[in-house]
Amino acid sequence: MLWPWKRKNETGKAEVPEAPENLVRTLRDYGIELTGFRRYFGTDNEAIYGFTCTGDNSVPVWKKLTGAVERTGCRPIVLGVDNDLSFHQELIEEFVDDSSPTVDAVIAEGEALSPEAYLKSLADNWIDGGDFDIAIYHGPWPGPEEQQDFYSTTLSDAPIVHIGMVPTTTPWHIPAYLHFGGWNDCPRTAGHVSLFKRWFELYGALPVNMTHDVLEVYVARPITSKEEAIAVAEEHFWYCPDNVMQGVNTIEALAALLLNASQWYFWWD
Repeated sequence: MLWPWKRKNETGKAEVPEAPENLVRTLRDYGIELTGFRRYFGTDNEAIYGFTCTGDNSVPVWKKLTGAVERTGCRPIVLGVDNDLSFHQELIEEFVDDSSPTVDAVIAEGEALSPEAYLKSLADNWIDGGDFDIAIYHGPWPGPEEQQDFYSTTLSDAPIVHIGMVPTTTPWHIPAYLHFGGWNDCPRTAGHVSLFKRWFELYGALPVNMTHDVLEVYVARPITSKEEAIAVAEEHFWYCPDNVMQGVNTIEALAALLLNASQWYFWWD
């Protein structure tokens, strides 16, 4: 999409002013303090502007900006601390040459990718090794005293956290603008697009926080049955094995965390 404050030059190419006044004005109308406001990444219609706030204020700011999406034309995302911002910059810089896919191309690939087929391909990557059995990661439903809290609180105490304004109103496009994924067991970018489209349509899942190794999600329509929680927990297992393998140990323990929960958490080692 063409940002509301963008203009085209005589060649027809969109330009992004260093200080997009309409965005600044709208953010201030919503009472946002634009500390350190600047362009973080990208150029033209892929540029992401941002600012900083304290860690304990990052989620309230995200919520306020999520309510302003139609006016700003942007989806907010918490990008983390300075080291996380550098990580995102490195990922984006890998895609600056002419031979790399554009954001629009990555989005098109992700939206054309069947989420069910993609999850199966992730599972096949493990199963095809010949010595993997998902049954060892299944177990009984945990009792109340056994349930674990595996959610991140790492940013709440940070003195400075970066908030990015991603130039899209479509939440599952956010990973494409950040070129998020493709390291270790973290899925490739188009895979994130595909799965978050699915999870938004089913559960109203919105990415809140994307750092160098953590992705946290607000869920507007939480899972309400154990059966569905186990099915979605298995999807999460293939998408992010470390949540179980280095976290809660069983898919049922993860499902217990997903049941009636408005927050999802993913972490890749």
